[in-house]
Amino acid sequence: MRKIDKSEKLDKAIAILEAKQKKDFIELKSQAQQFTDSLKPKNLINQSIQSFLPSSEEKKDMLKSLAILALGYVSKKVFLNSSHSSSWLKKGIDYAVQFFSKKV
Repeated sequence: MRKIDKSEKLDKAIAILEAKQKKDFIELKSQAQQFTDSLKPKNLINQSIQSFLPSSEEKKDMLKSLAILALGYVSKKVFLNSSHSSSWLKKGIDYAVQFFSKKV
C-alpha cells in the first residue's frame, strides 16, 4: 500500500508541475508576442511621439509662462508708448507688473 501511495503522490506532483509548466509557457508566449508587437515600426513611432508630447502638468506650466510673457510684453508696450504718464509712474507700474508676474 505504501508504494502505491508514494506513486500516486508522485503522479499528482508531476501533474501539478506539468500544469504549471504549460501555464508558464503560455504566459511566456504572450510576453514574447507583446515584445515583438512593441518593436513594430508603427508602435515605435507612436511611442516616440508620445514621449515628446508634454503631460497635462507641463501644459499648464507652459500656458502660465506664456501668459506671464504676454502680460509683460503688453504692459511694456502700453506704459512705454503712453506719453501722458510720468516716468516714475511708469517705472512703478512696470516694477509692480514684473513683481506680480514672478509671483505667479
